[in-house]
Amino acid sequence: EPEWHTDTIMAMAYSSDSKWLVTASADKTMRSLATDSGMASGRMEGHTHHATGIVWLQDDKIASASGDGTVKIWNVTTGENVATFPVGSEITSLQRVDANSQR
Repeated sequence: EPEWHTDTIMAMAYSSDSKWLVTASADKTMRSLATDSGMASGRMEGHTHHATGIVWLQDDKIASASGDGTVKIWNVTTGENVATFPVGSEITSLQRVDANSQR
């Protein structure tokens, strides 16, 4: 069984179909978990400080925030970091806002 996190889980998010759970941890990594089996799947590494926030963007993409001042976009299937956006200061959380949602 793959190792889970080695430090505090700071944030988690379910996929829109509730088949996947992703977590962001103080160990600087993000993990994905298949909710039907409970098995840990992908491990995403690349932040240099605590991963503090996580949101689903689409079926296979998530965004993670970190104390290192970056937001990173990941392919959950491959674990690949597909984009990095330097913000410059510590980010403590992320939230997705759907442009089509009603207030």
